[in-house]
Amino acid sequence: MVLAQVGLVIITPVVGAFFIGSFMQERFAFPGGLVVVMALIGLLGGLLSAYKMLMKWWRL
Repeated sequence: MVLAQVGLVIITPVVGAFFIGSFMQERFAFPGGLVVVMALIGLLGGLLSAYKMLMKWWRL
């Protein structure tokens, strides 16, 4: 159960940031690397959230 939550906590921000970056790139004509940068920001956020969740779970 915890592993499924960890997977969702990591992948959700990555997908969300990817779509936001894609939208911003098309809407405002940003350079091509914006999607990659946004996906990496989402990945960092997801990994940080997963780390915090696992640390909380292991303390119990």
